[in-house]
Amino acid sequence: MKAPLLTVIIPVHNVAAYIDRSLQSIVNQTYRNTEIIIVDDASKDETGDLADAWGQKDPRIKVYHLKQNMGISGARNHGLTQATGDYVTFADGDDWCEPNLFEFYINRIQKYNLDFVSCGYFVDPVGQTSGQSQPKDVLVDRKPLLKLVRKMKSPIRGYTWNKCYRRSLIVKHDLRFNEDIGLMEDQVFNVAYILKAKRYLYNVLPLYHYVQRPGSSIHQPSIGKGVDVTKAIWWIQTAIWASQWRTFKQAKATKTRNNNELSESNK
Repeated sequence: MKAPLLTVIIPVHNVAAYIDRSLQSIVNQTYRNTEIIIVDDASKDETGDLADAWGQKDPRIKVYHLKQNMGISGARNHGLTQATGDYVTFADGDDWCEPNLFEFYINRIQKYNLDFVSCGYFVDPVGQTSGQSQPKDVLVDRKPLLKLVRKMKSPIRGYTWNKCYRRSLIVKHDLRFNEDIGLMEDQVFNVAYILKAKRYLYNVLPLYHYVQRPGSSIHQPSIGKGVDVTKAIWWIQTAIWASQWRTFKQAKATKTRNNNELSESNK
């Protein structure tokens, strides 16, 4: 069986102090058939130059420089337009991965014919892990998975960097990150994707290192963030309601069609 191509999309912005460790962990993955897309989101430090240097060393790496800052959603969306892999995952330029993360994704995808797979993660430098239960593969249905990506204390949460997606589904349904919000954009994307996918698996085994930097803007309170959270929750709930309504209408149409066919056969 031909090894699937895995696209890794890495938006970077002013992470010169962290990018080398991040990219080293990605190029050293045990699963080698990867397309590594770095999107430099108009960095003002040496991030772009360091990314270019990595691109010269490894032919799997493609570097794109945005002329103006688009935010993490805009950078990820640019990466999605350039992606050619069978599957897609994401990483942040200040985080890093265990060497078998991509192998974990592809092994599960091939074993269970999945559309979606997620692992657990470490929180650095605290050293905490996202899941307290024994790591094991869990095939999960849509409804409980939607709860897992929306819960604050879920072992997998709503992040995209500890998940892998089938790119053909993203393309078919034109799924993109919402560029109108600066918070919970991962969760909005995950809900939209899960509502289109069919086969899902998660395992709390921690394979990704989420680095919480002191003074990072994402951890600072602001009124704008409250507005973004409200918008995100509304979009998520609206998407779920719309999906439930479509399912109800399809079931009703099927029942009506079956009844009509039964009536015709009894004449």
